[in-house]
Amino acid sequence: MRPSRTNAAVDKPPRTARTRRSNAERSASTRANVIDTTIACLHEYGYSATTTMLVAERANVTRGAILHHFPTKLDLVLAVAQHVADNQFRDRRRKLMQYERGYERFMALTEITWQSSIEPPAIALLEILVGSRSDAALAERLPPLMAAIERKHQEGVWEIATDAGITDQATIRAMVSLHLAAMQGLSIRLMHTNDRSQLEPPIELLKMYRAFLTEHLLAKAKAEKA
Repeated sequence: MRPSRTNAAVDKPPRTARTRRSNAERSASTRANVIDTTIACLHEYGYSATTTMLVAERANVTRGAILHHFPTKLDLVLAVAQHVADNQFRDRRRKLMQYERGYERFMALTEITWQSSIEPPAIALLEILVGSRSDAALAERLPPLMAAIERKHQEGVWEIATDAGITDQATIRAMVSLHLAAMQGLSIRLMHTNDRSQLEPPIELLKMYRAFLTEHLLAKAKAEKA
């Protein structure tokens, strides 16, 4: 038996009011969409092929909308680099906090840093670094940003190292620079081979060296106190 019009009206779920977003919310959403899409394009196509037209098409926004937030490709990729670095720092710190403070947390640094170094955002950042070789404007503006990013990373590692009882800051700085360079090199290799299994042996060797160095630094700190 077909329901009457009255019953059909009663059974129909009530409409929910649609909350309108403010201009600021829409603007922030567009900006985030453009940055995320640029990361995906850099990861998939590389620096040279990532144009504002491509990003606009993939993000389903007008090129004018992109230019409103990022007047040039240079502005866009610098914003992407900062965004990736900030997210990496927060994500690594969150994961490190899951380990016991001191030696265990310090030793977890290598694996956590490596895993974040081979994710699409990190590869996108590498594409920007490599792209700066042939982009004079990017080559001029990127180094100060990358220096600030590495300085922040250095400070974070030193904080964890002191919690572990290490006192040799100069060696920790050198270790961080070496690890970052090694991981960037291996990540570039991954960009060409797409085979993570080839990278595990050198990373395990890096961890082994890290363990020996840590024992040396802890023994040195103990001797200084004696």
